[in-house]
Amino acid sequence: DPPGLIGHGDPPLAGGARGAEVGMPPARLGQLVTAVNELATNTLEHAPGPGTVRMWSEPMALVCQVDDAGHLADPGAGRVTPPPPDQLRGRGLLLVHKLSDLVQVDARPGHTAVRTYYYL
Repeated sequence: DPPGLIGHGDPPLAGGARGAEVGMPPARLGQLVTAVNELATNTLEHAPGPGTVRMWSEPMALVCQVDDAGHLADPGAGRVTPPPPDQLRGRGLLLVHKLSDLVQVDARPGHTAVRTYYYL
């Protein structure tokens, strides 16, 4: 497993603190915090149990990974077409893709991992 387990605190704020440590500008920190919040919220709403949030630095990026025991039926969710305007939900992963430089999804029955990259 990657290093950087955030733990039971507030993952979006912890992510923002990690971003500040590596010198992300304030506007970029806001994007990071929003994306991490969306991923953590998806875990709370859709997974059958708790998830984990990890963050670590690579030479050119800050990386965040959220793992849970849920199953994302469409690993391409958020990459293509937004839901219709009259649908109130379903834009979270679209937002994560817009705010992150790269999003990788590993989805299989009983496990979903979403890894996001924020280039430095």
